[in-house]
Amino acid sequence: MQVYDKYNFLITKQAEADIEDFLNGEHTFKEYCREVKKYKKLFEDITYKSRKVQYIYKQKHVPLVPLSLW
Repeated sequence: MQVYDKYNFLITKQAEADIEDFLNGEHTFKEYCREVKKYKKLFEDITYKSRKVQYIYKQKHVPLVPLSLW
């Protein structure tokens, strides 16, 4: 599942720790916006890939496999 390896930090709760560290520091409004955009993009990326895998699965009627193997 190499496609999803880049999201491993979510499973290990590293993202939670990173957010806590960020919130405990002092930041400008621009930095807060950048941080929110980073996680919004991550959410959209995961949602898009999940839908793409579901679509391919439904269209091909094959067992679910990582997109990197197609």
